[in-house]
Parts: sequence; structure tokens; C-alpha cells
Amino acid sequence: MKLQIFGFAAIVAMAITGVDYSMQARATGQSLGQLGATGYVDTITGRFQSAADARALKTRQKQAVKIHLPEAPEGWIRQEWAKSDTTRFESIRRDMSSWEIRTLSAVEVAPMMAGMVATDVQLATKLRRESIWVYERGGEMIALRVVYNKNGKARRFPGLDTGIEEANIEGINSAVPYAFVQGIGFGEVRVDREITGPVTYRGFSASMGDDIMIAVRADASDASILALMGAIDYDGLNGMLDVPLAGVGTDAAKLDPARAMELAAKALEQRRAALLGDEPVAPEVIAAVEEAPVEASPEAEAVEEPAIGIGFDTVTSMPGQKCVRKTGSSFCSGFTTE
Repeated sequence: MKLQIFGFAAIVAMAITGVDYSMQARATGQSLGQLGATGYVDTITGRFQSAADARALKTRQKQAVKIHLPEAPEGWIRQEWAKSDTTRFESIRRDMSSWEIRTLSAVEVAPMMAGMVATDVQLATKLRRESIWVYERGGEMIALRVVYNKNGKARRFPGLDTGIEEANIEGINSAVPYAFVQGIGFGEVRVDREITGPVTYRGFSASMGDDIMIAVRADASDASILALMGAIDYDGLNGMLDVPLAGVGTDAAKLDPARAMELAAKALEQRRAALLGDEPVAPEVIAAVEEAPVEASPEAEAVEEPAIGIGFDTVTSMPGQKCVRKTGSSFCSGFTTE
């Protein structure tokens, strides 16, 4: 009886193997005779490896994205948003209407507007804890936020989701090239002071495909801002994407500052075009820049100067400038002097 059972099991196994062999031959465009035993074993090895890679990817995607933000550089401290005095990074407007409150909340949640969730909305406390680190040294303060949404989908703010999407798009549309860091183009976001009230901070943002967005809010020197941008683990972030970007992180090419700024501008334009449906984002998001070291400013001596190209002045807007809006938009597209 046992021999019959074993025999039946062997026949079933052989049948399954035969069917699988035939399927793999068709999948590789070969005839049954061409695939051969060695080729078939190779398909098994490849499928096991593909399954292992898929499991590893899911593990990376389940990790807290915040782990890819840098440790505090020498001379700096790193704290949670809740433990830092972030008053200078928050709106000081008072007596706002309900519409203005909603608009400000959408801007604060939108990472491409350099939003730091400095608002009282559902999940705000959790999002700040899970996605933001605040870095301080002397009078300088920089907040980094990184957001991962698989397939770019994250609708969990009832009544605000549409406004957040619009603010993210407006952030990209109104940004000016600032730096090209390890293959990622950062733009400086123009703050709409009619929404936020007077602020002293500057805002920056970048995206890695549709799934990862990086926000920076800073009251610090360019040297310090660039140092922290350069310390982000872009390889780790890239490893969370279903299809990693080429030329990012340690794979970034060495470029001179002028070329780096050209590519920063190009990265922003590609992203704008993709959002408007004009053309797809290039899968290779250009290579990053590693310049020769430049002399650090006195206030940034404790931070190693990163090899990054920078291409915008340090002032976001000046008193007397007027917000310019596109038709139907609640957000600034830029500023003009009156």
C-alpha cells in the first residue's frame, strides 16, 4: 500500500514538473528540447531568487521611512518635532476663517510645499513623529521630512485630500531650482505669506518618482542646509521603490556645479510635465553631483561641506513683494515687486 502511495506521489510530481517545464520553455521562447535540464534548473533558481527579492522589497517598504534621514552631524542635536521649539516653523496668522484654516492645513500637510504638518488635523501628531526630524545648532534649525506612499496613493484626510494634492502640484510648479543632490533635484518653494503670515523659514522639496517626497524647512545657512540634504540616505530610499531610479545615491555621477544646476532644473521640469500629463518622468533621474570641496562659512565649520551644486539666492522673498497666483489657484506661483 505504501509503495502504491509513493508511486502515485511520484507520478503526480513528475506530471507537475512536466507541466512546469513546458510552461518555462514557452516563457523563454524555446522548444522543449532546447530548454534542457540545465536551463530548467536555472529557471527554478531564478524564480527562487525573484521570490526572495520580492520578499526583501516588501520588508524594506514596511520599514519606517524616517530611518533614512541622517543622524545629527557633529555639533548638532536631533530631536522629535514635539520636543523642539518649532515656533519659527509655524504660521503666526490669527483669526483665520474656516476656509483659510483648511487651506493652511493642506499646505502644511503637502510635502512638496515643504509642509511639516504644523497644523491640527487628524493624524498630524503621528505623521510628525513618524516622518520628521528637527536638527538644531546654535541659532540654526532645519526640519527634514520624508514621505513614502506606495504607488503615490495616500488619501486619508477627509475634506483635505484634494487641497493637499493641489498644494503638492503647486509646490512643484512654483519651485525654483536650488540644488542637485546625489541625483535628486531640490527646488526652493516660494511661501505664500497671505496663507502662512510672515515667516522667516525657507522651504525646499524633492521627489523620487511618485512614491517618495522629501520636504525641508530651514532657518539656517546654505552650507548647513546642503550638508543635511547631502546626508540623507538616498540609497535606502531608492531601495524602497518598486523600480529603483538609476544614477541616484552612490551611483550618482560627478558633475561640475553648472551642469548640476542644469540637471536640477531639468528634474523639476520633468516632474512638472509628468504632473500635467505632457510627458513621463524619465526613469533615469539624472546623476548626482560631487563637487570639489568649497570653503565653509564660519557658521558651518562643524558641518562637512557636501559636494552639491546650489543655484538660488538665500532670500525667498522680500518685504513689499506681491504674491502672484494662477487663475483659480489658492497658492502663489511666484512673487513680483510692487
